[in-house]
Amino acid sequence: MSIIKGIKVGTTEITSAYSDGNNRSDTKELEVIAVSLQAVNGVISSPSNTVYTGSAITPTPAVTVTLDGVVTTLQLGTDYTLSYANNINVGTATVTATGIGNYSGTISSTWTITGAPFPSVIANDQSYMYDGNLHGEPVTATSVNNQPITIRYRITESGDYNLTSAPQIRDIDEIPSGIVYFKVSAPNHIDYTGTYQLVITPGLFIKLSGTWTPVKKIFKMVSGIWVEQPIVGTFSSSEAYVKKD
Repeated sequence: MSIIKGIKVGTTEITSAYSDGNNRSDTKELEVIAVSLQAVNGVISSPSNTVYTGSAITPTPAVTVTLDGVVTTLQLGTDYTLSYANNINVGTATVTATGIGNYSGTISSTWTITGAPFPSVIANDQSYMYDGNLHGEPVTATSVNNQPITIRYRITESGDYNLTSAPQIRDIDEIPSGIVYFKVSAPNHIDYTGTYQLVITPGLFIKLSGTWTPVKKIFKMVSGIWVEQPIVGTFSSSEAYVKKD
């Protein structure tokens, strides 16, 4: 294959002059066709791996050709265009260079889109004084591009996350370890695992009208001021009052 440099694709005229003294010349048309990128060892560089963003990822890798041992970097928009496939979600994405102008054919390269971390995961330690009610708040999380989130739980150190809702407890030592394990998942994200504490502590009760009633705080008059007291000891009704909420 012969490649003529410096002439654009299309039809051009070439004039040949004779040197026999008769001052003659011939003009002929020459059709110049685009050269295939593969024919000139076209190479498209491999983009760096990227993290999922929720939007199309469009890197612009360099494209080079080699002719007569000389490597030339082509110009995007003049010598080639770029197109993409599978360039949004996690997986293998493809970028393809298609020759234009003096070039034809296509060459491709791939890169990897990896899972994104969750922007936020909130799991608070929880301790409740016994009051006979169920307690336990769920983990909350946000995802990139509002991908649907699944949060599952377990109350054992190992095994499957087989609980689809956050555990709730009423009694002391209902979860012997006092620890809840959880896993946050979403499409195109890296799974997040963690723990939080969930315990019930002994409650404070006072007997009112013959019924033991749970209370949260107890106060004692000290020097004319009601001062919150530790949840221990015995207080008479004349020297203490309780707060139920």
